Amino acid sequence: MLALAVLATGAVFAGFATLLGQRGLGLAAVLTVLAGNAFSGMSSAPELLPTGIGLLGQWLPPGASGSALRSVAYFDGSAVGGPLLVLSLWAAAGLTAVALGGRRRTAPASVPVRVPATAG
Repeated sequence: MLALAVLATGAVFAGFATLLGQRGLGLAAVLTVLAGNAFSGMSSAPELLPTGIGLLGQWLPPGASGSALRSVAYFDGSAVGGPLLVLSLWAAAGLTAVALGGRRRTAPASVPVRVPATAG
């Protein structure tokens, strides 16, 4: 579970960086660190945050990993499926972005065909 949380967060950074360069790293930092940690409800509970903010936080990797960890640690894994699905979706999206960005950069360039000059 913790490996999936790290993979999801790392894939977000790698995917945004591959697609957007330096701006992607900044966007990933804002999404996961600034917004994700603040909206995760890890220090208390997501239910104690405003309704929209708490819900949004559970759809971001830090909130989902916190809910999964809390579920396993305190509730014997009850209701861990939702957070693991969210983390899996983030990991898949990030790795897909890495693959698409890598394909775009390594696409073969079109080489002009040389036509031999005729002697004449």
